[in-house]
Order: sequence, then C-alpha cells, then structure tokens
Amino acid sequence: QGLERGMAQGIAQGMAQGMAQGMAEGMAEGRAEGRAEGRAEGRAEGMAQGRKETARNLLRMGLSPEQIAEATGLSVHEVRFLDLE
Repeated sequence: QGLERGMAQGIAQGMAQGMAQGMAEGMAEGRAEGRAEGRAEGRAEGMAQGRKETARNLLRMGLSPEQIAEATGLSVHEVRFLDLE
C-alpha cells in the first residue's frame, strides 16, 4: 500500500510539474510570437504610410496619378483618393 501511495504521489507531482513547465513555456512562446507579429505589423503599416506620404508629395509636384501609382506601388484609385484628402 505504501508503494502504491508513493507511486500515486509521484505521478501527481510529475503531472503538476509538467503542466506548470508546459504552461510557462507556452506563455513565453506566445509572448515571443506576439512581439514578432506586432513588429511585423508595425513595419508594414510604416511602409504603407511612407508610400502614401511619398504619393502625396508627388501629387504636389504635379505628377499624374498613373505615374505615382507606378512609382509607389499604390493603385491609381488609392492615389486619387489621397488627392481628395
């Protein structure tokens, strides 16, 4: 009976430690993935904002929406929309 009790306690303790370690590792991995995704989204938003600002400057310089679209990678529709803002 003592052996069975010891085995049960050992199994329970091992499961508790395994769950705690798994949760800690999962949380750390989740935080790292979240930071990486946030950085990627921030870079993408910054690049998009930069293209729009460049397009606005080119509009002020008198370039056509078609030329600006070709230069910035924006669509002609997006360039024309910027002209209305």
